[in-house]
Amino acid sequence: MKETTDNSLGYLVILLIGMGIFFYVYRKEKSLSNERGEAKGKIIDARLSGRKKRLVYVFYVKGRKYKGEVLSARFDCANKKNDCIGEEFFVIYDKKNPKKSVIDGKYISLKKN
Repeated sequence: MKETTDNSLGYLVILLIGMGIFFYVYRKEKSLSNERGEAKGKIIDARLSGRKKRLVYVFYVKGRKYKGEVLSARFDCANKKNDCIGEEFFVIYDKKNPKKSVIDGKYISLKKN
């Protein structure tokens, strides 16, 4: 009987952690969709990080410079170069906190802040 109680407690903890992660991601995405701004950004650095490419970009909001980065397995560049440096893309950012941003390009797999 004690093992069943211990197992149930373990499952409950895992469920609560999963729900917490889900609501955190949901809240972050909802923030970007509700208070969304757009700006033109430019790739300033690109490096391999394992199998993925780390792209660093800058963009300006009301004259203030912001920097973001993404990890991507594949990313479409108009210049068809591997590094994408100098490429311009639209950046979608949170108007209340422009540090929260995503670059609008194909094949983005993960955003890092």
